[in-house]
Amino acid sequence: MVNAREARLLWAHVMNLPSSSLPIDVPALNPAQQTIYDALCARRDAGEPLAKIIGRKAFWEHEFHTTQATLDPRPETEGIIEAILDHRPDRQRALKILDCGTGTGCILLSLLYEYPHATGVGLDISADAIAIAAHNAAQHNNFLLERVEFDCLDWTLHQKSLYDVVVSNPPYIPSRDICILDVDVRNYDPILALDGGIDGLDAYRSLMAAMHRLLSPHGILVCEIGQGQEHEVQHIAMNHGLRCVEIRKDLSDIARIIVWQWNENYHVAHI
Repeated sequence: MVNAREARLLWAHVMNLPSSSLPIDVPALNPAQQTIYDALCARRDAGEPLAKIIGRKAFWEHEFHTTQATLDPRPETEGIIEAILDHRPDRQRALKILDCGTGTGCILLSLLYEYPHATGVGLDISADAIAIAAHNAAQHNNFLLERVEFDCLDWTLHQKSLYDVVVSNPPYIPSRDICILDVDVRNYDPILALDGGIDGLDAYRSLMAAMHRLLSPHGILVCEIGQGQEHEVQHIAMNHGLRCVEIRKDLSDIARIIVWQWNENYHVAHI
């Protein structure tokens, strides 16, 4: 059933009002609006996520357009932003940032807001997702367009530069577990953003293997991981010369965000 908060947000969507300006007493809808509202409520009752219905989702300090071509931004992913701000506290640094599997672009665009002199590249193998990310960049502020580039490309093929910060929220659900995900995830989020292969770790293997071409000598790699994957992902990273500098837990006390840097001896020997 649609809860009270969702009902108010759906009402605002029907009325074409921003969620931040909801009145305390919601006025009645006219018959045409009521028909639309009832249809939206039926979609929510059937399990469709609210963000997919209204086409936007809050992340960090902004709202981002989202569709069935993109993973909905999630609160736990904000830990990536928090980790980078802690490890790179100088907001005036002209960081070069790479977002692997950018989706809506919410991580990269949020970082560009926090670091006004930074530039960024967002990669995704979905052309539809890249279109959404570019739309979000233009919608939020045109000055971001001067500092960001989105490419429909696998990160294993990207060779343009070395980056100070590489971020990723890759697909990490084991293939066999897709069918048991909540209906609002398995039926409405893109399979490309969910399916991490047999053990859920395929994306980490390819990402870590690409770091020698992407991560600068003093850069950091920051990734979201799935529940219980910290040891396996750490092993993959270590085999590619990366050392863990922090593991962050989410509000459910689950290891969710890992920060890596180069093991200096490995980097000097292999780069």
